[in-house]
Amino acid sequence: LLSLVDQCGSWVDCHVAAKLLRIMSIALHTLPHQPRANTDEFRTNMFVAAQFTTRCLNLLAPLLETGGRTTKLTRQQNMLAQEAARLLRTVSVGLVSMKFSDDREIQADSMEHAFRRVMPDTAVRAIFMCLLYDMQVTLGMSHGPSISERYVHSVSETWELNEICSEVLAIVLTACPKTRYELIELINRYKMLKKCHIHTSFLKELMVRVEILNFCVAMNKYLRDNFDERERALCCMEVSIPRSSSANSRRMGFSLFSTTKGPRKMVLSNKRLMIMEPPKQGFGSKPCGMCSADNFCPTAPNIERNIHFDDLTRIVVSTDQQMFILGTLDRQESLISTEVAGEQFDIVIAHKSDTRRRFLETLSVLSGPNIYTRVDLSAGLLMFQAVKMRTSSD
Repeated sequence: LLSLVDQCGSWVDCHVAAKLLRIMSIALHTLPHQPRANTDEFRTNMFVAAQFTTRCLNLLAPLLETGGRTTKLTRQQNMLAQEAARLLRTVSVGLVSMKFSDDREIQADSMEHAFRRVMPDTAVRAIFMCLLYDMQVTLGMSHGPSISERYVHSVSETWELNEICSEVLAIVLTACPKTRYELIELINRYKMLKKCHIHTSFLKELMVRVEILNFCVAMNKYLRDNFDERERALCCMEVSIPRSSSANSRRMGFSLFSTTKGPRKMVLSNKRLMIMEPPKQGFGSKPCGMCSADNFCPTAPNIERNIHFDDLTRIVVSTDQQMFILGTLDRQESLISTEVAGEQFDIVIAHKSDTRRRFLETLSVLSGPNIYTRVDLSAGLLMFQAVKMRTSSD
């Protein structure tokens, strides 16, 4: 396939290279219930795919350097950059799940060398240039002054590229902590010397993604040491739960509004869904800054509630990009047996829409052994119907 693409005169015509990148991304994507991909064949395929992705990004680098001032990316070139970033995200997620050694230091050093080989500095710089180009080019410059169908496509494509590139940089910073200073230096160079506009919230959002990934790494070690060594944390996201099921509400048969406010983390492993307690506030609750990323500091978080996949009844997503509802069985335990009294619901608001989408897709895959028993995502039409009723006219 690579040889056939090389024979084409242009890689952007008919989205030739973008289609191949999407095929590679689907082929290298591992399902949540599959074991770690540690075979030599899988590693070789990842290296080949990453090299081809770097070639595609190097072709787009001169256009990205202009920042949209002299040359703007066409829709085909934008699609090529988006698929290249998507494949790098798939490769980086596969690399993070690999195990090179049981020793922590050897594992970390091997992981960093693997990332340096798969994603060289030119690839990381090209990913950052995609983000920088998105910050410089406003939506009106790409679709015109009017709101049209092209405007909708422009918004969705730009937003997805921004999220994918941000996640790739966060994974690289988590696996290779030494690249943090190089990336910050690159950001300051374009901001101060080349006078490029960089959003104030960009670095903060990037560090939040890194913190979530570090929490997932520490959760892996925590689950392996305290529960089952075969259990591993697949993904984690920060959420707020304005309405949750408590022990009292299960006995009474209805849900109460949660009394605890503030964000908390929701962790999905290959065996269960965990809702963590809100972080503690006050003296002694801040990390010391000396502990490694795979350790909780100062103390490990407490698990407030476990949701097993057998108890999951429905996953409802509405038109809102962040809210979703989890339906679970309401089990009442007695001294003799456990009975199912009904169904209970948890209203959850994810802080990031892209993490919510991947989190729920993974949860749906893990909810059943096959496509016939899985809990699929269902659309909640209540808000849509309410808005339609209020805005419709006779």
